[in-house]
Amino acid sequence: MKRFLTFLVATLTCIVASAQDTITFRNGKVEAVQVTEIGGGKIKYKRYDNLDGPVRLADEADVESIKYKGGSVERFVQTSSVQERQNVEEQTALSTKKTTVKGVLTYCKHSPSLLSLDGKFLSQMEASEILGVQYGEFLDKIDRAKTGRKRWITGIIFISTCGLVTATGVVTEIIPLIVAGPVLGVIGTVFIPVGIAKHISGKVGWKKIIRNYNRSQNLGGDLSQLNVDESVDGVETVVVL
Repeated sequence: MKRFLTFLVATLTCIVASAQDTITFRNGKVEAVQVTEIGGGKIKYKRYDNLDGPVRLADEADVESIKYKGGSVERFVQTSSVQERQNVEEQTALSTKKTTVKGVLTYCKHSPSLLSLDGKFLSQMEASEILGVQYGEFLDKIDRAKTGRKRWITGIIFISTCGLVTATGVVTEIIPLIVAGPVLGVIGTVFIPVGIAKHISGKVGWKKIIRNYNRSQNLGGDLSQLNVDESVDGVETVVVL
């Protein structure tokens, strides 16, 4: 029985591993992803643990290799021309950020980039040009907040159902259910505080990125004039007073 379970776990692990692509970045970072498009010096992909989330962008110059789910590996050579293009893009992004028209940057779940400027939805390319490398950090914070929210909601569900599961086990005399009830309760009590902490840290993180942008672009560094206004329908705004 133990051998069968070990074989089953190993098989499932192999199936999951083979169903994803793997990107290795030049800075040593490795991510499990689903690559959607490659072209124009850009790589579009989704994180494998959040396939319903936004499409992310990476420069080919920043990527060392991609291992596809079929087993093939594509390597990206950082030639001098690629390096020159990367330098030009970095200078262009820096210049664009310095000359960006003043406006209010907001978070909106309906935008393809999850951001809008003065009410206009931004594409992922536009958001990347505005925030630079911080756009990736912004998406990570959004993912962290969403994951934390799911975690504490799951914890509440576990705690709400643990008594029912235990009672059902006692009535039906099914030992696994009797054991599962308290286990769900323990897991729930762990999930709730961990999820809340993760949700709050993620939310504070992405708000800080938006606040810093609005401060630098609109107020010349005067943070005292910023105020956070939360509205309905998934839109949270950092406004300039």
